[in-house]
This record gives sequence, structure tokens and C-alpha cells, in this order.
Amino acid sequence: MNKRTVSILVIALVAILGIAVWGFLRDNEPIQPHVPDEVNRIEEEIISVPKPASFDGVEMVTYKSPYGYEITYPSAWTLKDVTDVFYKKVLNAITIEPIEVVPFPYSDIDHLMLISTEEGSLSELKEQINSGDQLVRDIKNISELEQVNLNGLSGLRKLLRDPSAAYYFFEKNGKLYTIDFFYDASLKISEQEALWVLSTFKITE
Repeated sequence: MNKRTVSILVIALVAILGIAVWGFLRDNEPIQPHVPDEVNRIEEEIISVPKPASFDGVEMVTYKSPYGYEITYPSAWTLKDVTDVFYKKVLNAITIEPIEVVPFPYSDIDHLMLISTEEGSLSELKEQINSGDQLVRDIKNISELEQVNLNGLSGLRKLLRDPSAAYYFFEKNGKLYTIDFFYDASLKISEQEALWVLSTFKITE
């Protein structure tokens, strides 16, 4: 075997060894975590809350908004139109308060919920979030949203701690409905009472 043949064999062996090492490293490369850029594809949660016994015999009123939705709550509670003092221009914004608080938005005690109506859609909402729009409830990525269903209407929810504090988003006929829902014991109602009122929200258009 001459020197030329030996050189060729050495080069071939080095090449084969290099390919083998590359294949091993490729197959054992750490898997990079996937950062989702879409809404969580978990099963859509249906929001359904039985009427609490504490509401038996309590007089209820149903607010029917001219902007295409309704919600039911005890007549002793307060509903306020806060459209003029809302932080951005919307068609309409209301608060529902179980107890009297300092006028929105200067309250030390949060209202139970704030419902705002504006022109828009869930698709536009996701585009705003992806663009880094800070006006969308400080949501940094649409993967923070999950799918929910309220009275047959599919929507999105951003949990802040659990269902007692969350943002809800629904759309219909070119309108985007946002519910800022914040239950706190300082409101002097139970969590089930608060969630039941939330569960009565319906889009009527």
C-alpha cells in the first residue's frame, strides 16, 4: 500500500468520523422551548354559575344596553355610565358596583366590573396585542389568552389570578365587548354572587 492510498484512507476515515460526530450532536441538540404566538388551544371553558341561595327573593334588574348587550344584577347595586371618564375613546362604558364607591376612576375600592363597548373584533384585538399596544389591558402576548364561552358566545379571557379577577373579550356585529371583572371581599358580596352576575351577561344584537 503506497503513501497516496494511505492518505486517501485517512481522509476518508476523518470525513466519516466528522459526519458521525455531526449526526450525534444534531440528534442530541437541546430542544428549544416553543414560545406560542396564538391563543391557548385548550378546550373552550363554558362559564356557568348557579344562582346563589343568598339571591333568593332578592329583587333583580336587567340592564339592556343600547349597544347590544344585557346583564342582570340586584336592584340595590349601582350601575354608572363612565364613558366620558374612560381612559380611551369607546362607544360606551359602565361600571357595576355592589356598594357605593368614590366616583370612577378615583376609587380606592374597585368596582365589581367595568363593561366597555367599542368598534372592533377579536382578530383586531389580537393584532393590537401582537403589535405591543399598551392599551390592551397590559397583555404582552396573545398566548396569555384562553377561550371561553358565555351564554353560547365564544370569546377570550385573560386570567389575572383566577376566575374572580379577569378580563373578558367578546365580539358581535362589528363590536368588541370587554369586561374588566374584579371580585374582592371588600365589596361585601360573595365570590359566587359576583360570578353569577357575570354569568348573566348576554349579547342581544
